[in-house]
Formats: sequence, C-alpha cells, structure tokens
Amino acid sequence: MGRKTTIAGLVLVAACSGSANDPVETVPSTVPTASTTTSRPTTSSTVPSFDADEVPTLALYLAAIEQGLEGTGMEGASFEEAESLINTGLLFCELLEEGFGPVDVLRGWVAALSVDGATPTEDDLFLGGVVLGAAVKLICPEFLDDLEL
Repeated sequence: MGRKTTIAGLVLVAACSGSANDPVETVPSTVPTASTTTSRPTTSSTVPSFDADEVPTLALYLAAIEQGLEGTGMEGASFEEAESLINTGLLFCELLEEGFGPVDVLRGWVAALSVDGATPTEDDLFLGGVVLGAAVKLICPEFLDDLEL
C-alpha cells in the first residue's frame, strides 16, 4: 500500500513524461505545488490543495471510495491513505477541468502505476476507477455526463 502515498504525484509525472502521441502529455503548468512530509523521505508532488470548507464533501468522497473497495485487496485504503486519495481525486478533477477526458485521466493513473516497470494489480486498476468515479460524483459533478456508465 506504500505505493499509494505518492500516486497523485506519479500520475502527474507519468502524464508529463508521455510520448508525443500520448493524450496526457501536456499537463497544465497551472496545477499548484504542495509538499508532503511523512516519516518516509520528503517527496514533492504537484497536487491541488483543499480548503476546510470542503471537508464534509471530502469525508463523503472517502466514504464512497471505501464503499467501492469493499471486498477487494484495497479495502481500508480510504482510512490508511486518506490524504493521498483526496489529493488524487482533486488532481483528477483538475485534469478534467483542463480538458482531459476520463479515459485520459485513467491512462495517466495506469502509467503512474507502471513507473519503473511495475505491473499494476487488478486492485490498483480498480482503485483508479473508484477514485475517479467518487471524485466526479462528489468533488466535480459537472463531469458526470463525461463518464460512460
């Protein structure tokens, strides 16, 4: 589960390092920068921040993720990786606002999980879909019509 703590930053790194034909290559440079310090080495990633007014919405967002993960190997992730999942959801919404489609956002997620030749598990891939769905439903519902149901 330690891979998930920096996944939001990796999504952006992977999106920036794509090929010329990769639709997620040109990630906007207007995404705010935030630094995260944990008991592990300090990492710097480009992720949106959130305000205290958003906390009730973000609590519902985490609850939706947890409900979506019931019965998977990622069950409990919303409690263990809350900050990372919040930042990832906010980043997903920001990418949608910048014009990237849901498929492009998920391609960036898969690319981030595949950095250094790692192979994403089915649970990792499922988590990306759950996070995107919860983010669109609760954080940026203006993109609900963009999701294929």
